[in-house]
Amino acid sequence: MTGTDRARIAAALAARQPGEFRLPELLADWEDRPIGEKVRLGNDFLREVRKGAFAGIRDTGRKAPRGHLYRKED
Repeated sequence: MTGTDRARIAAALAARQPGEFRLPELLADWEDRPIGEKVRLGNDFLREVRKGAFAGIRDTGRKAPRGHLYRKED
């Protein structure tokens, strides 16, 4: 995950209300990215969340049609 992606994701998470979300909801340019980049970024984000790199964000262990579900806690 690049520093730019990390900063954009962190800013989107800070502005987000508590509840479930998918990574594509955090990045406005998600659809414009090549599939390989989406897969890499998705895997990187999942690993970072599981390590606790994003405070208050947890992996729900479930998947939705467009990706892994995460939860922002109160």
